[in-house]
Amino acid sequence: MPKKYFQPDFQQKTSVADSSIENALGDETTLSVHSLNRAICVLIAKVDRFYSQVCRELCLPALHDLCVAIVSSSENRIFYSAQKHIHLTAPVSLLTRISDIISTLSHRPLIHQMFIYPLVSAHFVKVCQCDQESRIAASALAEVVTRLLITESPGMSFNQTLIVPFQTASCSEDCSEETKEQLLCALSQLVLSQADKIGSGWKPLFGSLKAVGAARDEKVHWCAIDVISSYLRIDSPSILSSSILECVPCVVNLLQNSDDSSEVSSAALRLLPNIYSLILYLYSTPHIPNYHLLHRSDLRSKCLDTVEMDQDPVAVPHGPLPWEGKETYEIAAVELFLTFMDQICGTLLTSSPDTQKNLLDMIGRLLVDIANKPLGADSGGVCMSAVILPYVQKWIRRPDVEEVKILKQVIGACTQTVIDMLELEKMSAWRDRLLRDICSLIVECTLFDKTCAVAPAYFTLIANNSTHFSTEQWSIFSNFLATASSQSLRHIKLLNSFFVRSSTDENGDIGDVTSYNPGKLSFRQFIAAVQVFSSRKERFINDDEEDLSSGIALIMLSHGADTHRLEVHSIISTLFTHCLLLQLIASLLLSEDSNPKLKASLIGSTSPIDPKLDHSIYPILYGILSESSETSLDFDSRPAVGSLLSRMLGIEHANLLKILVSSNLIKTMSLLRRFERTKKQELLQEIAKSVKSRSIDLKSVEFEVSTRRSALVCREHAITMYHLVPVENGEENAYRLVSQDFVDDALSEYDKHRDRLKPFVPDRRNPFQQALEDPDTTTIQNNDQNKDDYDETRLAAHRDICLIPLRYVADNLLREHLPDFLPAVSQIVLASPDLAIRQLAVDIMSRLA
Repeated sequence: MPKKYFQPDFQQKTSVADSSIENALGDETTLSVHSLNRAICVLIAKVDRFYSQVCRELCLPALHDLCVAIVSSSENRIFYSAQKHIHLTAPVSLLTRISDIISTLSHRPLIHQMFIYPLVSAHFVKVCQCDQESRIAASALAEVVTRLLITESPGMSFNQTLIVPFQTASCSEDCSEETKEQLLCALSQLVLSQADKIGSGWKPLFGSLKAVGAARDEKVHWCAIDVISSYLRIDSPSILSSSILECVPCVVNLLQNSDDSSEVSSAALRLLPNIYSLILYLYSTPHIPNYHLLHRSDLRSKCLDTVEMDQDPVAVPHGPLPWEGKETYEIAAVELFLTFMDQICGTLLTSSPDTQKNLLDMIGRLLVDIANKPLGADSGGVCMSAVILPYVQKWIRRPDVEEVKILKQVIGACTQTVIDMLELEKMSAWRDRLLRDICSLIVECTLFDKTCAVAPAYFTLIANNSTHFSTEQWSIFSNFLATASSQSLRHIKLLNSFFVRSSTDENGDIGDVTSYNPGKLSFRQFIAAVQVFSSRKERFINDDEEDLSSGIALIMLSHGADTHRLEVHSIISTLFTHCLLLQLIASLLLSEDSNPKLKASLIGSTSPIDPKLDHSIYPILYGILSESSETSLDFDSRPAVGSLLSRMLGIEHANLLKILVSSNLIKTMSLLRRFERTKKQELLQEIAKSVKSRSIDLKSVEFEVSTRRSALVCREHAITMYHLVPVENGEENAYRLVSQDFVDDALSEYDKHRDRLKPFVPDRRNPFQQALEDPDTTTIQNNDQNKDDYDETRLAAHRDICLIPLRYVADNLLREHLPDFLPAVSQIVLASPDLAIRQLAVDIMSRLA
């Protein structure tokens, strides 16, 4: 009977787990091998069914206690067992059992899943950091997440809890690269199969991508690109709004860690326009926005970032803000766009050169095209004014910038983008502010040696595209140009302030001046120094003559508690920048029909811009020229400053005569040109006043040079002296007229007789004798000759300042205008005996006759 009952039971039940042990053993009195195998199979089947059904049958406390017990057993087996004995339960089996239990949690209420899953997932993350069992734990975790993933309702974030362990394991330093790649592959499979159900899980998923994307493995990068591409095809605004902030850093991470020439870099770049299109989609589609974006937008509106300046020469308000009067989802989209551009700017600092070029081109296209997009021109204006330009300013101020060439390209690209935006009709409300910000950034460039040389080029680029500038915009441009010019003169002004007029002491008169000169300048620095400080052709050093000694040439200025450290190459670079700024001002003030030779010397090889300026702009530009002229005159009147720099630079007779002549001639020739156009009499009076003031300087230089030359003549031609010597002639007092030579011979004869009576004293050499002796006559003559040459150069410079505008007046103006210049002509004739000045006076008198 038992045998008949046992047979039908196996026929009806398909599962071995439903059989009993007794039935498996049968009625045999002794246990055979076959009966034991059957019993073991039944027991295994019952255990498997237990783990597969326990999640459905146990209550929540019992299920929790069971999970705690199994997790504890697994931890003891993996982490605390000293020996992996074969009779102990294999760690793989325990991990599989845990996976079986959790995989069936989807049939229980969501609150039960939220209570049980963190306990198990924490154990999986811990096991992922092991060497042997990590791959099993990663597979088990992926299986559990695939089973428990749900379609979330609005506002839910359970899927985020499911995928957070992936991010935790991927970010762990103890987790191996192979395990991280396995986790990434599991996420990729999850995205490919259930991308529409991930929902809030995208945020930790992108966190995992950032952690794994740092590895320079092309296979991993392609996997990340596939995941991001799948994400960008989602059509759920609420999900996109909550997770897109984490998507952009993943793309940035790919750009920073991929090879420049690889296809991964190109594929990652192609993702950025897709993200921008997604932002436009979010702006146009009503949805419940991410509250984090709204909070960030509120903080940004309260503290809008700007390009900072210590003293803003012109106060320019910003245009209308794009989040004013908008819906919440539109405000969130605008903040998302600004954050997106901010993160792209961060990529510029660390990505490769080709990637940087592509990013700059993309930024320019986006900001120019945004005026025709739903975001509008105001979003583009805020992005450039409050995001990109302040970021570039912080980049300029960083002391550890290595790729200066890339930084200059970024500033140039921003300048060109602003110029393109200024030409847009829809950007009219932001034009003044954008011009102010880009000019402030260029002024910032003049404060640092690494970028000051390119500041004039950026100002020139703006001036060349100033066709449609209004008077207000020209005022902004001119004021910031004046600020840049003043900054370029700051070092030489500071150096002049430590010396008084006519000073010859290189140690300073007001405070202490010390210098350190380790060797020659570099070839490039020497070329720039010659362009600025030399008024004649210098012998350029060859490459083999270039000094390679270490150290930086310094001038230390101290007065009381204040100490200033001036690097010589900083003085050179700032003054070279000032010379280029003077050329820009000349191109603004002088026309094409000016004297070609004079135009070439003042403007260089560039063409005159010659814009139509309002009369209120000219005083600003003339103020720049006046400041430049005064600084040059201060330098010229302090010989000690010139001799100090001559010794430091290796240039004979360092001077600023080029700057002096250029600044004065630009002003006077511009006034003459304006008079020819407007016929305003006050312009002639201003020209005459300027020439008269310069003639006073000419008179001072003429007097100084003539005094020095007269002293030289007195030194070269000694006057013969005669003496009256008494003669014995009886009772009469008679005297004889003798020369100095006769007296010297008599005294010499007397000394010879007197020496015979002196005791012998050994001769001791005077250590200071060489210093007391007269220097070599040839050296004196050479120095005098060089000084004469420099004096002639100074005189020629001051004469040209006065003579060139007056010669233009004599040759081109009408006869009735000449009397206005007679006081100036009289002043210059009295100031200098030069024949050219005399001939000028004769020509003017001939025209007046």
